[in-house]
Amino acid sequence: MKKSGIWHVIIDRDGEYIFELRRWPRESGLALQDGLSPTKVTDSTYVQGSPLDSRAARIRIGDREASKKVEPTDQSVEFVFDLKKGESTIQRWFNDRNGESICGAYYVYVEWQ
Repeated sequence: MKKSGIWHVIIDRDGEYIFELRRWPRESGLALQDGLSPTKVTDSTYVQGSPLDSRAARIRIGDREASKKVEPTDQSVEFVFDLKKGESTIQRWFNDRNGESICGAYYVYVEWQ
């Protein structure tokens, strides 16, 4: 779907956070642009996904936004934000060559530094 929902989050402590945006989970080994037929894994099934012409990733946390170019073999894109403790929102997208949203980042891994 060509939309990305807003996640309401609580930042539990001040600091630098790394946000890793992915289309597929880490263990899949798939690139952002890769398609996938339904695939049975240990405890579930990856749903079918068509190849996407992802050219950029974008993230908005509160009122701050960043974007990065995506290469055909990239499995993920990382963003670093210095955040303050408190309530916030996160929204994330993958865009095509025209800058139009293709879909949201389905998987986001977050690490506090």
